[in-house]
Amino acid sequence: MMSNGVVRITEFGDWDSVEQLIDEAGDTMRSAVAESAEWISMIMLGDAIANAPQSLPDPTKGTDKSKASSGMLKQSIESKVDETDAGITARISTNLDYAPYNEYGTGQRGAQSNLTFKDEDGNISFSSNWAGMVARPFMRPALYNNEAIFREELKANIRKALGL
Repeated sequence: MMSNGVVRITEFGDWDSVEQLIDEAGDTMRSAVAESAEWISMIMLGDAIANAPQSLPDPTKGTDKSKASSGMLKQSIESKVDETDAGITARISTNLDYAPYNEYGTGQRGAQSNLTFKDEDGNISFSSNWAGMVARPFMRPALYNNEAIFREELKANIRKALGL
């Protein structure tokens, strides 16, 4: 789900078993997971930047083209890996307020994308009283297209940490 331009991974497989392995193997396992998170976050960052729209689909409709053509969206995407006692989190995000409009679309065209996007207050952002803009996802494809790669990288690093 994306909120404030941040994709949150809520399920990426059987994390309970991964967390159990981390607890049992301690720092060695934690380092293996952190290494995987760092590596895949860089892959996903590159994909998100490559997929991010450079310009608006129809700049003649009274839209401020300067934001889109400047590449601000691409430049704003960043990667961060946090390690806390609770776990390791890789985050690919942008702080631009218009990023969700690109990811999910707007108006009738956004609603046709069959995506569910809710803002912080739980409101669907698609308005049926105007045509809007089609969804041009860039964050979700960066996640979904790399899921298998992430799983393999994580497995490899865990095996290496366990000496298997």
